Order: sequence, then C-alpha cells, then structure tokens
Amino acid sequence: MTVFPTNATLTFQLPQGESTTVDALGNPIVSAAELVVEASFNTVSNRQSGQENHYQTRVDMLHLEGRCNRVYVNSDPIVETVPPRLPPEIVPGVKVPCTLTDVGTQDETAGYFVLEASLPSRWSVDPILGGKINGYFYVTNVMGEVS
Repeated sequence: MTVFPTNATLTFQLPQGESTTVDALGNPIVSAAELVVEASFNTVSNRQSGQENHYQTRVDMLHLEGRCNRVYVNSDPIVETVPPRLPPEIVPGVKVPCTLTDVGTQDETAGYFVLEASLPSRWSVDPILGGKINGYFYVTNVMGEVS
C-alpha cells in the first residue's frame, strides 16, 4: 500500500553479478537488470533557467524530494524490500531516465533524474512511508541540450 500517489517513474540499471565478457576493446561488460522505481515527488525548488544559485546548483533543474512507492526488477516486484527503497547498488550522482506524471490530468513529461544523497528520516517513518529519494529533474531540447 502506498501512502502518496505515484507521480514519477525512474528507470535504473542494476548490476547483476560480476562481468564475464569483454567488448571489442577489452572492456568488461557487466550484465544489468532494469530497476523501475515508482515514486511520489514534491518540488523543493523551481529556479529560473539560465541562472545559478550560490551553491553552484544548475538552475535549469527542478529539485525534487519524495518517497519510493514501488520497486521492480525486470517487471517483478521486489518482495523483500519493505518498505520500497533503492538498493545500495544505486549510488548518488547517477543519471537515469525519468517520467513525471500530473496526477490530475495524466500528462507526462519525460526527462532525466540525477540522484542525490539522502538520509533516512530521524522520525522512523520510512517503514510506513517508503524509502526517501531526492534529486534533480531536467528535460532536454531537440538538440540534446538542457533546456
């Protein structure tokens, strides 16, 4: 049961085991499973594009914080993850495809999400609300640049 409505879907690549093959250049190829996270986000800040704040944060990004509602690996729910949360293999700084959905109209906005480090709640609400997830969302324009 989720406490908050899902308004985002993120797709991570979860490493599976050790690399057993190499590519044509001799680089190891690590097999990966698709980890899909359904989350509920709130906006922390929405800055004007083209400006920077005093923390050198990209201002064309939307800062989001929220909770994981459901976690799937290759379309199978992770049963042992109660509450739903990101596995430890997913580290801060990773950039992944993300789709934000307007809960009322079901309009979708596709873009990217950059994961930020977060601490568990000091009030012990994570088992009820789901694991915390924070980061920045941005979209690209037709040329592939951040808009």
